[in-house]
Amino acid sequence: MNIKPIGKRVLVKLTKKEEKNTSKVLLLPNDNFLNYEIGEVLAVSSELSSIFSLGVTIIFKKDSGIKLSSYDESNILVDLDNILGVIEK
Repeated sequence: MNIKPIGKRVLVKLTKKEEKNTSKVLLLPNDNFLNYEIGEVLAVSSELSSIFSLGVTIIFKKDSGIKLSSYDESNILVDLDNILGVIEK
């Protein structure tokens, strides 16, 4: 599936949430842990190309966006208003 977002949207591939931080401390799930998703940006609309680059990891509100599935992958088309931040490594 080849999708180019339009408007203020990005195409995101979900990644598994980390349950440990860099110091290997186990993070216990709480309400805040369940309210967001983490994903890798696969495609960006032309309006947002100056903000996001391909491959960057973002955090966004859970249950936001439009879920797109094909036979081999699942992605989400997320609006800019639902993106909470960029995760820097």
